[in-house]
Amino acid sequence: MVGAANNKQVAGEHYKLPIQPWDYIHTNGIGYLAGNVIKYVSRYKQKNGLEDLYKAKHYIEKLIEEEHKVLVANTTHNP
Repeated sequence: MVGAANNKQVAGEHYKLPIQPWDYIHTNGIGYLAGNVIKYVSRYKQKNGLEDLYKAKHYIEKLIEEEHKVLVANTTHNP
């Protein structure tokens, strides 16, 4: 559902995309880390280019670490 928040532009033009990342992230129940990956990859060409891709990579690295912890915990506790 698109609301009034999507009609208000708070920052630069790089946030004006056909589908707002926050709508996609929220609608699909995507968490903070993966959501930031989507956000940075969605706007990198309009905003900070390579810098935003490095930010997305950093979030992916953290997401991998967290998912690895879950995998190890599940493997250790469920023989």
